[in-house]
Amino acid sequence: MTDNIDNSITNTSIKSPNDTKQQQLNFVRQISFAKLSKTVVQDLINNRKESVLFKKYSKEEVINFLAKPQVNEKQIRAMSIFLYANSSQYRRLCNYFSRLATLNYTITPYNLNKDKYNANSFLLNYYKVVNLVEKFNLKNQLPKLFNVCFYQDIYCGLYFETSDSFDIIQLNNDFCKVSSKEDGCLVFSLDFNYFNDRLYLLDTYGETIRNMYYAYAGYQEIVNGKKGKKIKGDASLRWQEPPNQICLKVNDDQLLYSLPPFSGIFPDILNLDEYKILKKTGEVLDKYKLIALKIPVGDDGTFKLDAEVCNQYYNQICDNVSEQIGVALTPMEIEAINFKNTTTADNNAVRQAEEELFTSAGSNINLFGGDSNSSASINLSIRNDESITFLLMRQAENWINRYIKRLNLPYDFKIKFLDQSIYTENDVCKRYKEAATYGVAGSRSLYAASIGLSPSDIMSMQVLEDNLGFADDWIPIQSSNTMSGDGGRPSNESQGKTLTESGEQTKETDQNSNR
Repeated sequence: MTDNIDNSITNTSIKSPNDTKQQQLNFVRQISFAKLSKTVVQDLINNRKESVLFKKYSKEEVINFLAKPQVNEKQIRAMSIFLYANSSQYRRLCNYFSRLATLNYTITPYNLNKDKYNANSFLLNYYKVVNLVEKFNLKNQLPKLFNVCFYQDIYCGLYFETSDSFDIIQLNNDFCKVSSKEDGCLVFSLDFNYFNDRLYLLDTYGETIRNMYYAYAGYQEIVNGKKGKKIKGDASLRWQEPPNQICLKVNDDQLLYSLPPFSGIFPDILNLDEYKILKKTGEVLDKYKLIALKIPVGDDGTFKLDAEVCNQYYNQICDNVSEQIGVALTPMEIEAINFKNTTTADNNAVRQAEEELFTSAGSNINLFGGDSNSSASINLSIRNDESITFLLMRQAENWINRYIKRLNLPYDFKIKFLDQSIYTENDVCKRYKEAATYGVAGSRSLYAASIGLSPSDIMSMQVLEDNLGFADDWIPIQSSNTMSGDGGRPSNESQGKTLTESGEQTKETDQNSNR
């Protein structure tokens, strides 16, 4: 810090005012603030380097990408994948939407002529469809597909099945494009150049994909275990539509390119990360101290200690304090310096940035750990979020129904997902229960589905209970229809109505228990 000391400044006596002034100026030039400046500046730089997001993408790059989404489709998708892995808020947002629907469903017939059908044949084909959909394992498979959709906008995959199993493998979206639409379902084409450097994947994707690639790229004929002539490929078959495919897309109104549905909050994520850096810097600044060494000055304006002695003590102190303590050498009075209370504003800024992030995404921050308990605003936000997930669920529904239709069964069946989320599960159950109570056709199946029973569960448990005599032994649960109840006005909750904030408070505190 002070290695180059001018040892000529050792005389404390001043012969003339000019000499005194020059000596003081020379001494001041040697006064080192390196310890203080190094401590503050280096720490700020180090904190900046701790941001993984800014290492990968700058805010300027993000804005430029989003300004031209069609041109920068791959870059935006790569950025979304990166943020999903590194931003907990972004990952929770995508997971929230992908897991919002309960995926409870029913299977119902349509185009049914009640005067021209065979009961045994009808039930046999119904069981076939029920078992097929059960094999799909939808509650396990679909959330994975939805999750990819919410941070990449599109899912392009290949399905593989046996008599008792079903699986879906995701393809690289950089090599897939939506090429057509069939029976309400999106159809993508695969760029078979993808396999030029990945021939080892051909066996993984099955015989159909392998043959399609050979038709495009050509292959070496094998005769009696030996290489025969080279079969030339067809360059026009670079883009082909795999027959065993499934394609889902959140923004299905824009098919020319993919744009992650929450790409608009990418700048907000970087802002939040930036505020966190500032907050951490403020926490470090709170621990800073400043030691000021005052050089004694005589009445005639001369320093009572020479430069060598002052710098010797200065360097000793610098070598024995932590990096959070700055040291200054000055001939003047200095006020106490501290950096307390710098983090309050930073904490507020981080909280506000996080709120703005979820607000920009259109979701209520209280669903992700906010400190408000306004049930009305949360319920409205959930309804809005459900509409987004349910649209994606309808696409999956269309794909399954197209699959069933291709079976060419003598009777027509379709799957129908309930508009039921993990937050409205009880409300939907109550609605179908009430409908079943009044004998509405189909409501019993809907009620069973709303409590999580699949059609296969219903049929299997019915057989099990009938054969084991459970139906005779079990006593129905008593309800208001089977027993007389106490008087009083029905509560809002019993009628399926949303409670107000005051009603929520009354329920939590149990204020009506003694009335």
